[in-house]
Amino acid sequence: LRRQRQMCIRDSDGSSGGTGKTFDWSLLESSGELANILKNKDLIDAIGVQGHSFTIEKMTPNQMKFSLDQLGATDLPIYISELDIDAEGTNAENTQLTRYQNLFPVMWEHPDVAGITLWGYVKDHMWRETAYLVHGENIGANERPAMEWIKAYVNKKKSNLELEQE
Repeated sequence: LRRQRQMCIRDSDGSSGGTGKTFDWSLLESSGELANILKNKDLIDAIGVQGHSFTIEKMTPNQMKFSLDQLGATDLPIYISELDIDAEGTNAENTQLTRYQNLFPVMWEHPDVAGITLWGYVKDHMWRETAYLVHGENIGANERPAMEWIKAYVNKKKSNLELEQE
C-alpha cells in the first residue's frame, strides 16, 4: 500500500547529538546512511536540511557542493528549508549579499536540490533579526541588495532554461 503523501526526513536535532542545534552539515555521512535505510524501507521520499545562517555562513561553495553531493548520493530529492542568511558587520548589506551570491547558486543549480524555502524575509516578522530581505509587508517595499540579487538570479536562470527548451 503506497502512501498518498510524500514523507521527508528533515534533520534538526538528531545529527547534533541532542544539543538542540540545527542540522550539522559536518555529519552528512551518518545522515545519508539513515536516509538510505529509511528509503530502502520505503519510509521517506526526500531529504530536508535547514539552511540557517549560523550553520552555513562559513561554508565555501565547494563545501556546500560536497555536502549536497553526499546527500544526493541517496538518490532522494533534497529540500533546503529555513534558508536565512544574516546581514552583519560593518557593511552588513554587502555581507549578506556576498553570502547569498556564494551559496545560493550552489543550492539552486545542484541537480539533487528540488526546492529552497526562504525562512521568513520581512523585517520584524522573522526570528533572525538581521536576516530579513524586505523592509516591509507591502508590495513594493524596499528590498535589500540580497533580495534584488536573488530575484535577478532566479529570473535569469528561468529565462536561460526557457531558451534552452525552445
